[in-house]
Amino acid sequence: MARLRIFHWKTGKWMIMSRLFAFTVLVIALALGLAAAWLGNRAWDHYERGEPHEVFLGEDRESEKNGPLSLQELLQRLSLPEKSRILEIELERHEGVLLYEIELLTPAGTVKEILVDPRTGQVMGGSRTDEEEE
Repeated sequence: MARLRIFHWKTGKWMIMSRLFAFTVLVIALALGLAAAWLGNRAWDHYERGEPHEVFLGEDRESEKNGPLSLQELLQRLSLPEKSRILEIELERHEGVLLYEIELLTPAGTVKEILVDPRTGQVMGGSRTDEEEE
């Protein structure tokens, strides 16, 4: 049987391995790499199309079927302070639940962070100001 010499990086020694074993390891590594690339591409396609890929929690089963609200509809449902400016909106996981994190600048010049349920537009918990984070 044909043998193959390979250098083991951890021990710093040369090892002898059968070519069949080396070929098997190579095929398995290639299959795992292709599976990872396929799964990554599939998740990216869902993201690009805007399809919901997370489970949103809540009591309301009807809105669970529809997924998250559009940002325009969400902002219409919120009663934000007048003349405030939105700085950033992110969809993030807080304590296992997906929430919109809305950062806004109030007319008083403070930065507020509001956590909002993406399906209902309901403000979840309190809001934090930049002074509380320091």
